[in-house]
Amino acid sequence: MLGLILGASGCVTIVPAPVRSTQGLDVKTPEPAIARTTGLNRESQAARNADAVRGRLLPGDVLQISYFLNRAENEADYRIAPGDALSIEVEGYADLSLSNARVAPDGQLLLGRIGRTRAAGDTAERLASRIAFLYSLQRLENPRVTVAVAERGADPKRFIDQMIAGSGENTLTVALLADMTIQMPLIGAVRIEGSLAEARAGIRDAYAALFDDGLEVIVNLQGRSPRTVYVLGAVDRAQALPLTPLMTPLMAVETVGGLARDADPRKVVLLRVLPQGGHRYWVLNLVEGPSDPPFGVDYAGLLPNDIVFVPRESEGDIEGIVEKLVTTGLPRPLRSQPGPSAQDVTVRRVTVRTLR
Repeated sequence: MLGLILGASGCVTIVPAPVRSTQGLDVKTPEPAIARTTGLNRESQAARNADAVRGRLLPGDVLQISYFLNRAENEADYRIAPGDALSIEVEGYADLSLSNARVAPDGQLLLGRIGRTRAAGDTAERLASRIAFLYSLQRLENPRVTVAVAERGADPKRFIDQMIAGSGENTLTVALLADMTIQMPLIGAVRIEGSLAEARAGIRDAYAALFDDGLEVIVNLQGRSPRTVYVLGAVDRAQALPLTPLMTPLMAVETVGGLARDADPRKVVLLRVLPQGGHRYWVLNLVEGPSDPPFGVDYAGLLPNDIVFVPRESEGDIEGIVEKLVTTGLPRPLRSQPGPSAQDVTVRRVTVRTLR
Protein backbone atom coordinates (compact mmCIF):
# COMPACT_ATOMS: atom_id res chain seq x y z
CA MET A 1 0.00 0.00 0.00
CA LEU A 2 1.45 3.30 -1.02
CA GLY A 3 1.01 6.81 0.42
CA LEU A 4 2.54 9.85 -1.30
CA ILE A 5 3.69 13.21 0.47
CA LEU A 6 2.64 16.51 -1.18
CA GLY A 7 0.10 14.76 -3.63
CA ALA A 8 1.96 12.75 -6.23
CA SER A 9 0.12 12.29 -9.53
CA GLY A 10 -1.77 9.01 -10.01
CA CYS A 11 -1.79 7.78 -6.42
CA VAL A 12 -4.16 4.78 -5.97
CA THR A 13 -5.10 2.39 -3.20
CA ILE A 14 -4.39 -1.27 -3.91
CA VAL A 15 -7.10 -3.65 -2.67
CA PRO A 16 -6.21 -7.39 -2.64
CA ALA A 17 -8.52 -9.61 -4.68
CA PRO A 18 -8.72 -13.40 -5.04
CA VAL A 19 -5.99 -15.14 -7.04
CA ARG A 20 -7.04 -15.98 -10.59
CA SER A 21 -5.54 -17.46 -13.77
CA THR A 22 -5.29 -15.49 -17.04
CA GLN A 23 -4.31 -16.97 -20.42
CA GLY A 24 -2.95 -20.10 -18.78
CA LEU A 25 -0.54 -18.15 -16.56
CA ASP A 26 -1.11 -18.33 -12.80
CA VAL A 27 -1.08 -14.88 -11.24
CA LYS A 28 0.29 -15.51 -7.75
CA THR A 29 0.33 -11.87 -6.64
CA PRO A 30 -2.89 -10.13 -5.61
CA GLU A 31 -4.56 -8.25 -8.43
CA PRO A 32 -5.42 -4.66 -7.54
CA ALA A 33 -8.96 -3.41 -7.74
CA ILE A 34 -8.73 -0.32 -9.93
CA ALA A 35 -10.98 2.47 -11.12
CA ARG A 36 -11.53 1.81 -14.82
CA THR A 37 -11.07 4.37 -17.58
CA THR A 38 -13.76 4.43 -20.25
CA GLY A 39 -13.21 5.34 -23.87
CA LEU A 40 -14.70 8.77 -23.21
CA ASN A 41 -11.96 9.84 -20.83
CA ARG A 42 -8.85 8.14 -22.21
CA GLU A 43 -7.70 11.43 -23.72
CA SER A 44 -7.98 13.18 -20.35
CA GLN A 45 -5.99 10.31 -18.80
CA ALA A 46 -3.29 10.82 -21.44
CA ALA A 47 -3.27 14.55 -20.73
CA ARG A 48 -2.79 13.88 -17.00
CA ASN A 49 0.10 11.57 -17.83
CA ALA A 50 1.72 14.27 -19.97
CA ASP A 51 1.35 16.72 -17.08
CA ALA A 52 3.02 14.19 -14.78
CA VAL A 53 5.99 13.83 -17.12
CA ARG A 54 6.41 17.58 -17.42
CA GLY A 55 5.55 18.65 -13.88
CA ARG A 56 6.36 15.92 -11.36
CA LEU A 57 9.66 16.32 -9.55
CA LEU A 58 12.00 13.32 -9.48
CA PRO A 59 15.25 12.34 -7.76
CA GLY A 60 18.12 14.35 -9.21
CA ASP A 61 16.03 17.43 -9.98
CA VAL A 62 17.74 20.58 -8.70
CA LEU A 63 15.89 23.35 -6.87
CA GLN A 64 17.15 26.89 -6.38
CA ILE A 65 15.94 28.42 -3.11
CA SER A 66 16.37 32.12 -2.26
CA TYR A 67 15.59 33.87 1.02
CA PHE A 68 14.55 37.51 1.49
CA LEU A 69 13.22 39.63 4.32
CA ASN A 70 9.56 39.92 3.51
CA ARG A 71 9.22 43.44 4.91
CA ALA A 72 10.67 45.84 7.42
CA GLU A 73 8.53 44.51 10.23
CA ASN A 74 7.00 46.93 12.71
CA GLU A 75 8.12 45.84 16.16
CA ALA A 76 4.65 46.61 17.52
CA ASP A 77 3.15 44.05 15.09
CA TYR A 78 5.67 41.29 15.78
CA ARG A 79 4.10 38.12 17.12
CA ILE A 80 6.05 36.34 19.82
CA ALA A 81 7.39 32.92 18.82
CA PRO A 82 8.87 29.90 20.64
CA GLY A 83 12.52 30.54 21.51
CA ASP A 84 12.10 34.30 21.93
CA ALA A 85 13.62 35.92 25.02
CA LEU A 86 11.32 38.46 26.69
CA SER A 87 11.94 41.30 29.11
CA ILE A 88 8.98 41.59 31.51
CA GLU A 89 8.74 44.43 34.00
CA VAL A 90 6.02 44.50 36.65
CA GLU A 91 6.18 48.00 38.09
CA GLY A 92 6.81 47.97 41.84
CA TYR A 93 7.38 44.20 41.97
CA ALA A 94 11.04 43.44 41.32
CA ASP A 95 10.54 39.82 42.35
CA LEU A 96 8.04 39.34 39.52
CA SER A 97 10.06 41.15 36.84
CA LEU A 98 12.17 39.08 34.43
CA SER A 99 15.02 40.18 32.17
CA ASN A 100 15.41 37.02 30.06
CA ALA A 101 12.23 34.96 30.08
CA ARG A 102 12.49 32.34 27.33
CA VAL A 103 9.35 31.20 25.50
CA ALA A 104 9.24 27.40 25.59
CA PRO A 105 8.94 25.27 22.40
CA ASP A 106 5.25 24.76 23.15
CA GLY A 107 4.73 28.55 23.21
CA GLN A 108 4.31 28.76 27.01
CA LEU A 109 5.97 31.21 29.40
CA LEU A 110 6.68 30.61 33.13
CA LEU A 111 5.80 33.54 35.42
CA GLY A 112 5.99 34.01 39.19
CA ARG A 113 2.69 33.51 41.05
CA ILE A 114 0.92 32.77 37.76
CA GLY A 115 2.77 29.70 36.50
CA ARG A 116 2.61 28.77 32.83
CA THR A 117 0.73 30.94 30.36
CA ARG A 118 0.58 31.15 26.60
CA ALA A 119 2.86 33.73 24.97
CA ALA A 120 3.44 32.59 21.38
CA GLY A 121 1.20 34.30 18.85
CA ASP A 122 0.64 37.45 20.90
CA THR A 123 2.19 40.85 20.30
CA ALA A 124 4.21 42.27 23.21
CA GLU A 125 1.39 44.71 23.98
CA ARG A 126 -1.31 42.04 24.07
CA LEU A 127 0.83 39.78 26.24
CA ALA A 128 1.50 42.63 28.67
CA SER A 129 -2.26 43.28 28.99
CA ARG A 130 -2.98 39.62 29.63
CA ILE A 131 -0.21 39.30 32.24
CA ALA A 132 -1.54 42.41 34.00
CA PHE A 133 -5.02 40.85 34.09
CA LEU A 134 -3.64 37.56 35.46
CA TYR A 135 -1.74 39.43 38.19
CA SER A 136 -4.88 41.37 39.11
CA LEU A 137 -6.46 38.00 39.84
CA GLN A 138 -3.57 37.42 42.26
CA ARG A 139 -4.69 40.49 44.28
CA LEU A 140 -2.08 42.87 42.82
CA GLU A 141 -3.67 46.33 42.77
CA ASN A 142 -3.64 47.94 39.32
CA PRO A 143 -0.52 46.06 38.11
CA ARG A 144 1.37 47.83 35.33
CA VAL A 145 3.25 45.44 33.05
CA THR A 146 5.67 46.15 30.20
CA VAL A 147 6.81 43.42 27.80
CA ALA A 148 9.61 43.76 25.23
CA VAL A 149 11.23 41.19 22.92
CA ALA A 150 14.87 41.14 23.99
CA GLU A 151 15.94 38.51 21.45
CA ARG A 152 14.11 36.62 18.74
CA GLY A 153 14.62 32.90 18.78
CA ALA A 154 14.02 32.68 15.02
CA ASP A 155 15.06 35.99 13.51
CA PRO A 156 14.76 36.07 9.69
CA LYS A 157 17.33 38.85 9.38
CA ARG A 158 19.86 36.95 11.49
CA PHE A 159 19.14 33.79 9.48
CA ILE A 160 19.84 35.54 6.17
CA ASP A 161 22.94 37.27 7.60
CA GLN A 162 24.29 33.88 8.71
CA MET A 163 23.67 32.44 5.24
CA ILE A 164 25.53 35.28 3.56
CA ALA A 165 28.38 35.04 6.07
CA GLY A 166 28.73 31.32 5.35
CA SER A 167 28.29 31.11 1.58
CA GLY A 168 28.43 34.70 0.40
CA GLU A 169 24.83 34.72 -0.86
CA ASN A 170 21.23 34.26 0.23
CA THR A 171 20.54 31.54 -2.35
CA LEU A 172 21.27 27.82 -2.29
CA THR A 173 20.80 24.94 -4.72
CA VAL A 174 19.74 21.49 -3.55
CA ALA A 175 19.16 18.24 -5.43
CA LEU A 176 16.37 15.81 -4.58
CA LEU A 177 17.81 12.64 -3.11
CA ALA A 178 16.72 9.13 -4.05
CA ASP A 179 14.19 9.11 -1.18
CA MET A 180 12.67 12.37 -2.51
CA THR A 181 13.97 14.54 0.34
CA ILE A 182 16.05 17.69 0.43
CA GLN A 183 18.05 19.07 3.35
CA MET A 184 17.09 22.65 4.26
CA PRO A 185 18.71 25.11 6.71
CA LEU A 186 17.01 25.18 10.13
CA ILE A 187 14.09 22.93 9.16
CA GLY A 188 16.12 19.85 8.18
CA ALA A 189 14.82 17.19 5.79
CA VAL A 190 11.75 18.02 3.72
CA ARG A 191 10.06 15.24 1.76
CA ILE A 192 8.78 16.28 -1.65
CA GLU A 193 6.58 14.28 -3.99
CA GLY A 194 4.55 16.13 -6.56
CA SER A 195 4.89 19.20 -8.72
CA LEU A 196 7.08 22.26 -8.30
CA ALA A 197 4.03 24.20 -7.05
CA GLU A 198 3.49 21.61 -4.30
CA ALA A 199 7.18 21.73 -3.38
CA ARG A 200 7.01 25.53 -3.11
CA ALA A 201 4.00 25.37 -0.83
CA GLY A 202 5.55 22.73 1.43
CA ILE A 203 8.87 24.56 1.82
CA ARG A 204 7.20 27.93 2.42
CA ASP A 205 4.84 26.48 5.02
CA ALA A 206 7.76 24.91 6.89
CA TYR A 207 9.60 28.23 7.12
CA ALA A 208 6.40 30.14 7.94
CA ALA A 209 6.06 27.97 11.04
CA LEU A 210 9.36 29.47 12.22
CA PHE A 211 9.29 33.01 10.89
CA ASP A 212 5.60 33.70 10.30
CA ASP A 213 5.54 36.15 7.38
CA GLY A 214 8.92 37.70 8.15
CA LEU A 215 10.77 35.56 5.59
CA GLU A 216 10.02 35.28 1.89
CA VAL A 217 11.15 32.02 0.30
CA ILE A 218 11.42 31.76 -3.50
CA VAL A 219 11.66 28.22 -4.92
CA ASN A 220 12.55 27.67 -8.60
CA LEU A 221 13.49 24.65 -10.66
CA GLN A 222 17.10 25.02 -11.79
CA GLY A 223 17.44 21.72 -13.63
CA ARG A 224 15.76 18.39 -14.22
CA SER A 225 17.27 14.95 -14.09
CA PRO A 226 17.02 13.08 -17.41
CA ARG A 227 13.54 11.72 -18.13
CA THR A 228 14.34 8.23 -19.36
CA VAL A 229 12.56 4.95 -20.06
CA TYR A 230 14.33 1.65 -20.69
CA VAL A 231 13.36 -0.82 -23.43
CA LEU A 232 15.02 -4.17 -22.76
CA GLY A 233 14.82 -7.81 -23.79
CA ALA A 234 13.86 -9.24 -27.19
CA VAL A 235 13.86 -6.03 -29.22
CA ASP A 236 16.02 -4.87 -32.11
CA ARG A 237 18.10 -2.39 -30.07
CA ALA A 238 17.73 -2.55 -26.30
CA GLN A 239 18.46 0.94 -24.95
CA ALA A 240 17.41 3.89 -22.82
CA LEU A 241 15.11 6.40 -24.49
CA PRO A 242 14.24 10.03 -23.70
CA LEU A 243 10.66 9.99 -22.42
CA THR A 244 8.29 12.20 -24.38
CA PRO A 245 4.76 13.18 -23.28
CA LEU A 246 2.09 10.61 -24.24
CA MET A 247 4.69 7.90 -25.04
CA THR A 248 3.23 4.39 -24.72
CA PRO A 249 5.02 1.03 -24.33
CA LEU A 250 4.25 0.17 -27.97
CA MET A 251 5.70 3.49 -29.15
CA ALA A 252 8.83 2.79 -27.10
CA VAL A 253 9.20 -0.68 -28.65
CA GLU A 254 8.73 0.71 -32.15
CA THR A 255 11.32 3.47 -31.47
CA VAL A 256 14.04 0.88 -30.78
CA GLY A 257 13.35 -0.98 -34.02
CA GLY A 258 10.51 -3.28 -33.02
CA LEU A 259 10.41 -6.84 -31.77
CA ALA A 260 13.06 -9.53 -32.26
CA ARG A 261 12.06 -12.67 -34.17
CA ASP A 262 11.70 -14.77 -31.01
CA ALA A 263 9.92 -12.12 -28.93
CA ASP A 264 6.70 -12.90 -27.08
CA PRO A 265 4.51 -9.78 -27.45
CA ARG A 266 1.72 -11.32 -25.36
CA LYS A 267 3.50 -10.96 -22.02
CA VAL A 268 5.49 -7.73 -22.21
CA VAL A 269 6.33 -6.48 -18.72
CA LEU A 270 6.08 -2.83 -17.74
CA LEU A 271 8.07 -2.49 -14.49
CA ARG A 272 7.91 0.67 -12.40
CA VAL A 273 10.54 1.30 -9.71
CA LEU A 274 8.91 3.43 -7.01
CA PRO A 275 10.87 6.34 -5.44
CA GLN A 276 9.74 5.37 -1.94
CA GLY A 277 10.85 1.76 -2.40
CA GLY A 278 9.45 -1.33 -4.03
CA HIS A 279 8.15 -2.00 -7.53
CA ARG A 280 4.94 -2.47 -9.46
CA TYR A 281 4.44 -4.17 -12.80
CA TRP A 282 1.85 -4.67 -15.49
CA VAL A 283 1.63 -7.44 -18.10
CA LEU A 284 0.91 -5.96 -21.55
CA ASN A 285 -0.47 -7.87 -24.52
CA LEU A 286 0.62 -6.09 -27.71
CA VAL A 287 -1.10 -8.55 -30.07
CA GLU A 288 -4.78 -8.93 -29.28
CA GLY A 289 -7.35 -6.24 -29.97
CA PRO A 290 -8.01 -3.62 -27.30
CA SER A 291 -9.81 -4.76 -24.21
CA ASP A 292 -12.59 -2.66 -22.71
CA PRO A 293 -11.05 -0.63 -21.26
CA PRO A 294 -7.30 -1.11 -21.79
CA PHE A 295 -6.11 1.07 -18.92
CA GLY A 296 -6.86 1.84 -15.30
CA VAL A 297 -5.85 4.95 -13.37
CA ASP A 298 -3.07 2.93 -11.75
CA TYR A 299 -1.40 2.55 -15.16
CA ALA A 300 -1.44 6.13 -16.57
CA GLY A 301 1.04 5.42 -19.39
CA LEU A 302 4.83 5.57 -19.19
CA LEU A 303 6.54 7.56 -16.47
CA PRO A 304 10.27 8.36 -16.01
CA ASN A 305 12.45 5.34 -15.20
CA ASP A 306 9.83 2.82 -16.34
CA ILE A 307 11.20 -0.40 -17.85
CA VAL A 308 9.52 -2.05 -20.85
CA PHE A 309 10.80 -5.62 -20.98
CA VAL A 310 9.95 -7.88 -23.93
CA PRO A 311 10.56 -11.56 -23.07
CA ARG A 312 11.53 -14.27 -25.51
CA GLU A 313 9.09 -17.07 -26.31
CA SER A 314 11.35 -19.54 -24.52
CA GLU A 315 11.36 -17.62 -21.24
CA GLY A 316 9.36 -18.83 -18.24
CA ASP A 317 6.31 -17.47 -16.45
CA ILE A 318 5.73 -13.83 -15.66
CA GLU A 319 6.68 -14.10 -11.99
CA GLY A 320 10.04 -15.63 -12.90
CA ILE A 321 10.70 -12.95 -15.52
CA VAL A 322 9.95 -10.14 -13.07
CA GLU A 323 11.98 -11.71 -10.27
CA LYS A 324 15.00 -12.04 -12.55
CA LEU A 325 14.55 -8.49 -13.81
CA VAL A 326 14.38 -6.84 -10.40
CA THR A 327 17.22 -8.89 -8.91
CA THR A 328 19.79 -8.88 -11.71
CA GLY A 329 18.48 -6.95 -14.70
CA LEU A 330 17.79 -3.40 -13.50
CA PRO A 331 19.61 -0.63 -15.39
CA ARG A 332 22.49 0.82 -13.37
CA PRO A 333 20.74 4.14 -12.43
CA LEU A 334 17.94 2.17 -10.75
CA ARG A 335 19.99 -0.39 -8.84
CA SER A 336 20.19 1.69 -5.65
CA GLN A 337 16.41 1.54 -5.20
CA PRO A 338 15.09 -0.83 -2.48
CA GLY A 339 13.95 -4.23 -3.67
CA PRO A 340 10.34 -5.42 -3.88
CA SER A 341 8.36 -7.15 -1.19
CA ALA A 342 5.16 -9.18 -1.20
CA GLN A 343 3.24 -6.08 -0.17
CA ASP A 344 4.53 -3.63 -2.78
CA VAL A 345 4.70 -5.75 -5.94
CA THR A 346 1.34 -5.83 -7.70
CA VAL A 347 0.31 -7.00 -11.15
CA ARG A 348 -2.25 -5.81 -13.67
CA ARG A 349 -2.84 -7.46 -17.06
CA VAL A 350 -3.83 -5.08 -19.86
CA THR A 351 -3.98 -5.14 -23.66
CA VAL A 352 -2.73 -1.88 -25.12
CA ARG A 353 -3.52 -2.13 -28.87
CA THR A 354 -3.12 -4.36 -31.89
CA LEU A 355 0.47 -4.77 -33.07
CA ARG A 356 0.68 -4.24 -36.82
